[in-house]
Amino acid sequence: MSRQTVFITGVAGKIGSLLLDSLCGKEYLIRALFQDEASAYKNQEIQSIVGDLLEPENFAFALQGVTTVIHLAGITHTNDIRRYYRVNSYGTLQLLKLCKRYGVKRFIFISTRAICQDGGHYSRSKRIAEKYVQESDLKWVVLRLGEVYGTKGTKGIDAVLHYVDRFPVVPIIGNGQYSVMPLYVADAVLSIAKVLEKEDLHGRIYTLAGPEVLTYNELIDKILAVKKVRKIKLHIPFIATKILAGISALITKDAFLVKDQLPRLCCKKSNDISLAIAELGFAPAKIEDVMRLQSL
Repeated sequence: MSRQTVFITGVAGKIGSLLLDSLCGKEYLIRALFQDEASAYKNQEIQSIVGDLLEPENFAFALQGVTTVIHLAGITHTNDIRRYYRVNSYGTLQLLKLCKRYGVKRFIFISTRAICQDGGHYSRSKRIAEKYVQESDLKWVVLRLGEVYGTKGTKGIDAVLHYVDRFPVVPIIGNGQYSVMPLYVADAVLSIAKVLEKEDLHGRIYTLAGPEVLTYNELIDKILAVKKVRKIKLHIPFIATKILAGISALITKDAFLVKDQLPRLCCKKSNDISLAIAELGFAPAKIEDVMRLQSL
């Protein structure tokens, strides 16, 4: 494997930080983009670059000599829908332009399994970004991630794990019959690293998600069974959830519940992980197995 110089965005998040950890000590020269000095990676093997994705000229110098870009950065939850398009779509386009200017060869784009047309503004912004990537002159790979957990965050499945540990009630939006494919964060990181290693991969779109298609109700039941607890499952009608999200949007742009989550939750997503299994050796763990081993 030739020595690659890799530029990575979105490294302040759990996926990005774990990816940096996994690449340390390997035959890569790593440059990582951080928004501020405080969050910069404290490791001599990593060259920390401070800059804003929407002000690309401020970090353009860091693309010199780069062979591969891994683009993780993105907005996933906001009530200001313009931010989805500014960061996820426009930000990706600007980064691609820098890549072309400095002769970057490969672009690995981290996208979402919820890429469906009716999945709300987040989904649409990522669809636009994917289009920019696929129409570029670079060798590209798109990774569409499922519902990632294990980040100790406050969104998605991690929020459910938080609620189960601390509250007597587990809220479920609607009837809970929409599907999820829980993806452990370490499995996501391992697959990104595998794509980086396979330098000849080009023009591929992989869905990376958990090995099981579960309804949200089934997910809750699994979590309760592993933890051996009983909780009240409170189904909140969609209309009530929309009202709560609307009120939340009036209070803050970065509320715990955003309106855009609802269509994303219910839209039809791809369940097919067979290409990743065949070409990347993708072997995702079941959530109950991870919970038992990691004490989630």
